[in-house]
Amino acid sequence: MSEQELITTDNEVTIETDPTFSSFLTTYGDRPAIREMSERLMIFHPDIQAIAKGLSPGVAKQIAREASQLCLVVGASPIPGLNELHIWFNEKERTIHLMLGKNYWERRALYFGGAMNYDGPPRAMSDLERQEYGVNVGDIAFIWPGYRADQFWKLLSHRITNRSEIYSLIGKAGIGTVNPKEYDKKGRPSGWTAAKRATADLYRQLFPVEPGDMPAGEGMKQVEGGYTPDFKNGHWNYLGGREQGEDERALSVEEINSQLFG
Repeated sequence: MSEQELITTDNEVTIETDPTFSSFLTTYGDRPAIREMSERLMIFHPDIQAIAKGLSPGVAKQIAREASQLCLVVGASPIPGLNELHIWFNEKERTIHLMLGKNYWERRALYFGGAMNYDGPPRAMSDLERQEYGVNVGDIAFIWPGYRADQFWKLLSHRITNRSEIYSLIGKAGIGTVNPKEYDKKGRPSGWTAAKRATADLYRQLFPVEPGDMPAGEGMKQVEGGYTPDFKNGHWNYLGGREQGEDERALSVEEINSQLFG
Protein backbone atom coordinates (compact mmCIF):
# COMPACT_ATOMS: atom_id res chain seq x y z
CA MET A 1 0.00 0.00 0.00
CA SER A 2 1.34 3.44 -0.91
CA GLU A 3 -0.34 5.43 1.86
CA GLN A 4 -1.19 2.94 4.56
CA GLU A 5 0.58 0.10 6.25
CA LEU A 6 -1.23 -2.94 7.60
CA ILE A 7 -0.38 -3.35 11.28
CA THR A 8 -2.91 -5.66 12.90
CA THR A 9 -6.15 -7.56 12.59
CA ASP A 10 -8.72 -7.82 15.38
CA ASN A 11 -11.85 -9.94 15.03
CA GLU A 12 -11.57 -9.84 11.23
CA VAL A 13 -11.27 -6.06 11.23
CA THR A 14 -8.34 -4.66 9.26
CA ILE A 15 -6.60 -1.67 10.84
CA GLU A 16 -4.48 0.49 8.56
CA THR A 17 -2.30 3.28 9.90
CA ASP A 18 0.06 5.95 8.68
CA PRO A 19 3.55 4.62 7.86
CA THR A 20 4.98 7.44 9.98
CA PHE A 21 3.45 5.81 13.02
CA SER A 22 5.08 2.38 12.78
CA SER A 23 8.61 3.78 12.96
CA PHE A 24 7.82 5.44 16.31
CA LEU A 25 5.65 2.68 17.76
CA THR A 26 7.98 1.96 20.69
CA THR A 27 8.94 5.58 21.34
CA TYR A 28 6.10 6.40 23.68
CA GLY A 29 4.92 2.98 24.84
CA ASP A 30 2.21 3.32 27.49
CA ARG A 31 2.99 6.69 29.08
CA PRO A 32 0.38 8.36 31.31
CA ALA A 33 -0.19 11.04 28.66
CA ILE A 34 -1.23 8.34 26.21
CA ARG A 35 -3.73 6.87 28.62
CA GLU A 36 -5.16 10.32 29.37
CA MET A 37 -5.51 11.29 25.73
CA SER A 38 -7.01 7.91 24.89
CA GLU A 39 -9.70 8.46 27.50
CA ARG A 40 -10.48 11.87 26.01
CA LEU A 41 -10.72 10.44 22.50
CA MET A 42 -13.06 7.69 23.70
CA ILE A 43 -15.35 10.41 25.06
CA PHE A 44 -15.13 13.12 22.41
CA HIS A 45 -14.17 11.60 19.04
CA PRO A 46 -17.30 10.58 17.10
CA ASP A 47 -15.54 8.03 14.88
CA ILE A 48 -14.02 6.23 17.85
CA GLN A 49 -17.47 6.21 19.42
CA ALA A 50 -18.82 4.70 16.19
CA ILE A 51 -16.15 1.98 16.29
CA ALA A 52 -17.10 1.18 19.89
CA LYS A 53 -20.75 0.93 18.90
CA GLY A 54 -20.29 -0.85 15.57
CA LEU A 55 -17.52 -3.24 16.59
CA SER A 56 -16.56 -3.32 20.26
CA PRO A 57 -15.23 -1.00 23.00
CA GLY A 58 -12.02 -3.05 22.95
CA VAL A 59 -11.26 -2.23 19.31
CA ALA A 60 -12.18 1.43 19.91
CA LYS A 61 -9.80 1.55 22.87
CA GLN A 62 -7.02 0.13 20.70
CA ILE A 63 -7.61 2.77 18.02
CA ALA A 64 -7.74 5.55 20.62
CA ARG A 65 -4.41 4.38 22.05
CA GLU A 66 -2.74 4.18 18.62
CA ALA A 67 -4.12 7.59 17.64
CA SER A 68 -2.77 9.02 20.90
CA GLN A 69 0.66 7.53 20.29
CA LEU A 70 0.80 9.00 16.79
CA CYS A 71 -0.33 12.48 17.90
CA LEU A 72 2.02 12.57 20.88
CA VAL A 73 5.02 11.60 18.76
CA VAL A 74 4.50 14.00 15.85
CA GLY A 75 2.50 16.80 17.48
CA ALA A 76 -0.60 16.37 15.31
CA SER A 77 -3.88 17.58 16.75
CA PRO A 78 -6.53 14.86 17.12
CA ILE A 79 -9.37 17.41 17.37
CA PRO A 80 -12.06 16.60 14.76
CA GLY A 81 -12.42 19.19 12.01
CA LEU A 82 -8.78 20.35 12.01
CA ASN A 83 -7.87 17.76 9.36
CA GLU A 84 -4.58 16.78 11.02
CA LEU A 85 -5.68 13.28 12.01
CA HIS A 86 -8.06 11.03 10.10
CA ILE A 87 -9.91 8.19 11.78
CA TRP A 88 -12.65 6.52 9.81
CA PHE A 89 -14.36 3.17 9.77
CA ASN A 90 -15.46 1.53 6.53
CA GLU A 91 -18.24 -0.66 7.88
CA LYS A 92 -18.83 -2.44 4.58
CA GLU A 93 -15.21 -3.53 4.18
CA ARG A 94 -14.64 -3.71 7.96
CA THR A 95 -11.53 -1.56 7.68
CA ILE A 96 -10.40 1.12 10.13
CA HIS A 97 -8.08 3.85 8.83
CA LEU A 98 -5.80 5.94 11.02
CA MET A 99 -3.84 8.52 9.06
CA LEU A 100 -2.16 11.90 9.41
CA GLY A 101 -4.22 14.45 7.50
CA LYS A 102 -3.22 16.78 4.69
CA ASN A 103 -3.38 19.81 6.98
CA TYR A 104 -0.73 18.30 9.26
CA TRP A 105 1.64 17.78 6.33
CA GLU A 106 0.94 21.25 4.95
CA ARG A 107 1.65 22.81 8.34
CA ARG A 108 4.89 20.84 8.52
CA ALA A 109 5.94 21.83 5.00
CA LEU A 110 5.30 25.52 5.68
CA TYR A 111 7.22 25.36 8.95
CA PHE A 112 10.31 24.08 7.12
CA GLY A 113 10.16 26.57 4.26
CA GLY A 114 7.73 25.02 1.82
CA ALA A 115 7.98 22.97 -1.36
CA MET A 116 8.43 23.98 -5.01
CA ASN A 117 7.66 22.48 -8.41
CA TYR A 118 7.50 23.43 -12.08
CA ASP A 119 4.34 21.59 -12.99
CA GLY A 120 1.63 23.40 -11.06
CA PRO A 121 -0.86 21.52 -8.85
CA PRO A 122 -1.14 17.72 -8.68
CA ARG A 123 -2.22 16.22 -12.02
CA ALA A 124 -3.57 12.94 -13.35
CA MET A 125 -0.88 10.39 -14.19
CA SER A 126 -0.05 9.60 -17.79
CA ASP A 127 -0.35 6.01 -19.02
CA LEU A 128 3.42 5.67 -18.85
CA GLU A 129 3.49 6.94 -15.25
CA ARG A 130 0.69 4.57 -14.25
CA GLN A 131 2.76 1.71 -15.58
CA GLU A 132 5.93 2.99 -13.90
CA TYR A 133 4.28 3.26 -10.48
CA GLY A 134 2.23 0.07 -10.79
CA VAL A 135 -1.21 1.65 -10.51
CA ASN A 136 -4.06 -0.84 -10.55
CA VAL A 137 -6.40 -0.82 -13.53
CA GLY A 138 -9.44 1.34 -12.78
CA ASP A 139 -7.82 3.32 -9.94
CA ILE A 140 -7.70 7.12 -10.11
CA ALA A 141 -4.05 8.20 -9.83
CA PHE A 142 -2.48 11.66 -9.42
CA ILE A 143 1.16 12.69 -9.21
CA TRP A 144 2.89 15.81 -7.88
CA PRO A 145 6.67 16.10 -8.43
CA GLY A 146 8.50 18.65 -6.28
CA TYR A 147 11.34 19.46 -3.93
CA ARG A 148 12.11 21.41 -0.78
CA ALA A 149 12.46 25.15 -1.31
CA ASP A 150 15.53 25.43 0.96
CA GLN A 151 17.35 22.72 -1.01
CA PHE A 152 16.35 24.35 -4.31
CA TRP A 153 17.82 27.72 -3.34
CA LYS A 154 20.97 26.02 -2.13
CA LEU A 155 21.47 24.38 -5.54
CA LEU A 156 20.89 27.72 -7.27
CA SER A 157 23.60 29.27 -5.09
CA HIS A 158 25.96 26.68 -6.56
CA ARG A 159 24.81 27.62 -10.10
CA ILE A 160 22.88 24.41 -10.64
CA THR A 161 19.90 25.61 -12.67
CA ASN A 162 18.97 22.77 -15.01
CA ARG A 163 15.48 21.52 -14.17
CA SER A 164 16.20 17.84 -14.81
CA GLU A 165 19.43 17.96 -12.84
CA ILE A 166 17.73 19.68 -9.89
CA TYR A 167 14.97 17.07 -9.82
CA SER A 168 17.46 14.21 -10.05
CA LEU A 169 19.31 15.59 -7.02
CA ILE A 170 16.52 16.59 -4.66
CA GLY A 171 13.19 15.77 -6.34
CA LYS A 172 10.44 13.50 -5.05
CA ALA A 173 7.12 12.45 -6.54
CA GLY A 174 3.97 12.49 -4.44
CA ILE A 175 1.53 9.76 -5.47
CA GLY A 176 -2.18 9.64 -4.66
CA THR A 177 -4.53 6.85 -5.74
CA VAL A 178 -8.22 6.18 -5.17
CA ASN A 179 -10.00 2.89 -5.70
CA PRO A 180 -13.46 3.28 -7.27
CA LYS A 181 -14.98 1.38 -4.34
CA GLU A 182 -13.61 3.84 -1.77
CA TYR A 183 -15.65 6.43 0.08
CA ASP A 184 -15.69 9.85 -1.66
CA LYS A 185 -16.24 13.10 0.15
CA LYS A 186 -19.74 14.26 -0.67
CA GLY A 187 -19.82 16.48 -3.73
CA ARG A 188 -16.17 15.84 -4.61
CA PRO A 189 -14.86 13.69 -7.50
CA SER A 190 -12.36 10.91 -6.86
CA GLY A 191 -9.65 13.01 -8.51
CA TRP A 192 -9.99 15.59 -5.75
CA THR A 193 -9.18 12.93 -3.16
CA ALA A 194 -6.31 11.55 -5.24
CA ALA A 195 -4.82 15.05 -5.59
CA LYS A 196 -4.97 15.61 -1.82
CA ARG A 197 -3.26 12.28 -1.23
CA ALA A 198 -0.53 13.14 -3.74
CA THR A 199 0.06 16.43 -1.92
CA ALA A 200 0.35 14.73 1.47
CA ASP A 201 2.61 12.03 0.02
CA LEU A 202 5.02 14.60 -1.43
CA TYR A 203 5.23 16.48 1.87
CA ARG A 204 5.69 13.20 3.75
CA GLN A 205 8.73 12.40 1.62
CA LEU A 206 10.24 15.89 1.65
CA PHE A 207 9.69 16.61 5.35
CA PRO A 208 10.14 13.35 7.29
CA VAL A 209 9.11 13.48 10.92
CA GLU A 210 11.46 13.66 13.88
CA PRO A 211 9.81 13.85 17.33
CA GLY A 212 9.73 17.38 18.72
CA ASP A 213 11.17 19.10 15.64
CA MET A 214 8.35 21.63 15.14
CA PRO A 215 5.63 23.26 17.26
CA ALA A 216 2.68 21.06 18.08
CA GLY A 217 -0.81 21.48 16.67
CA GLU A 218 -3.85 22.93 18.39
CA GLY A 219 -4.69 21.21 21.65
CA MET A 220 -1.10 19.92 22.05
CA LYS A 221 2.00 21.38 23.66
CA GLN A 222 5.66 20.68 23.07
CA VAL A 223 7.76 19.02 25.76
CA GLU A 224 11.25 17.59 25.79
CA GLY A 225 11.40 14.66 23.39
CA GLY A 226 7.94 15.13 21.89
CA TYR A 227 4.48 16.42 22.79
CA THR A 228 1.73 16.07 25.34
CA PRO A 229 -1.98 17.01 25.38
CA ASP A 230 -2.71 20.58 26.43
CA PHE A 231 -6.00 19.87 28.17
CA LYS A 232 -6.00 23.29 29.86
CA ASN A 233 -5.79 25.36 26.70
CA GLY A 234 -6.77 22.85 24.02
CA HIS A 235 -10.33 22.69 22.74
CA TRP A 236 -10.92 19.17 24.01
CA ASN A 237 -14.63 19.87 24.46
CA TYR A 238 -15.03 20.82 20.81
CA LEU A 239 -16.29 18.73 17.92
CA GLY A 240 -15.82 20.15 14.46
CA GLY A 241 -15.02 23.59 15.87
CA ARG A 242 -18.24 23.82 17.89
CA GLU A 243 -18.50 23.51 21.64
CA GLN A 244 -20.65 20.65 22.84
CA GLY A 245 -22.95 21.96 25.54
CA GLU A 246 -26.11 20.60 27.10
CA ASP A 247 -28.28 22.04 24.34
CA GLU A 248 -25.93 21.17 21.47
CA ARG A 249 -25.48 17.88 19.74
CA ALA A 250 -22.22 16.24 18.73
CA LEU A 251 -21.67 16.07 15.00
CA SER A 252 -22.63 12.75 13.46
CA VAL A 253 -20.04 10.35 12.07
CA GLU A 254 -21.21 11.20 8.56
CA GLU A 255 -20.78 14.95 9.16
CA ILE A 256 -17.33 14.53 10.67
CA ASN A 257 -16.26 12.19 7.87
CA SER A 258 -17.47 14.70 5.29
CA GLN A 259 -15.06 17.22 6.85
CA LEU A 260 -12.12 14.93 7.54
CA PHE A 261 -11.81 12.53 4.64
CA GLY A 262 -9.47 13.44 1.84
